[in-house]
Amino acid sequence: METNKIKKMVIFAIAITLSGAAFAGGFKNFRTQSSLPILDAKMINSADILIPMPAKNKNYKPKYFLQANDKGEFICADKSGERGYNETPVYEILANPKTGMCANLLGVNLKKVDLRGADLRGADLIVANLRGTNLSGANMKGADLLGAFLTKANLSGANLIKADLNRALLVEATLTGTHLNNANLRNTDLSVANLSEADLSGADMKGANLRWADMNNAILNETNLTKTNMPWVDLRRADMKGANLKEADLFEADLRGADLRKTNLSETKLIGAKYNDNTILPFDDAEAKKRGMKKAE
Repeated sequence: METNKIKKMVIFAIAITLSGAAFAGGFKNFRTQSSLPILDAKMINSADILIPMPAKNKNYKPKYFLQANDKGEFICADKSGERGYNETPVYEILANPKTGMCANLLGVNLKKVDLRGADLRGADLIVANLRGTNLSGANMKGADLLGAFLTKANLSGANLIKADLNRALLVEATLTGTHLNNANLRNTDLSVANLSEADLSGADMKGANLRWADMNNAILNETNLTKTNMPWVDLRRADMKGANLKEADLFEADLRGADLRKTNLSETKLIGAKYNDNTILPFDDAEAKKRGMKKAE
């Protein structure tokens, strides 16, 4: 477990020092999980993509599949339980998006590609470039998206249950109706993202940036929102029962119609936060006024 954590930290540290062509040039030097030594850069769907060269075995079939271990964690393993990732060529996934389960796509550039309905369960997408990519309806359950670039990506209706999105960039991303139950969204940037009707129950969002995000009708039951930055967030009619908002900043957030029963609001900044008669707060109007909240229609 500790080895995996250290590996991810090292990969992320390297990734943030690389960008554009420099990233592509340094990619094969830090790719630690691939058994394919040669990379070929090609243009596909108007996107510059790093593509592993085809394996010599033309009859190659996926070996690893997403499974739940005895701890309930999703892992990619073969029938014997050996963990690993499939070296499925990117062009094959583009041709048939249903072939990406447990794929090794660490650091790959899939900017603005159409991957609607793709099967990327358990895929390794650490620091992948998915800016503007259409992943609507994709199944990314248990996928590793540590530090991935998803600015303006379309993830509406996608399955990201228990996915790792730690430190991912989802600025202006579309996540309407997305399933993010129990996902890791620690320190993730979701500024101006559309999360309306998204299910974030049980997700860990500690330290996330949600400035100007649209979260109306979102489900946030038992969600960890400690120390999150949430000024001007639209939380109208959001279900926030049992959420932990300790030390979060909800400056001028819109909480009209939101359900905050049993929500932890200790040390939460609520100055200018709007609420109305349909808002269910864990305290009375007097306390709301004392904390700087504003009652609205």
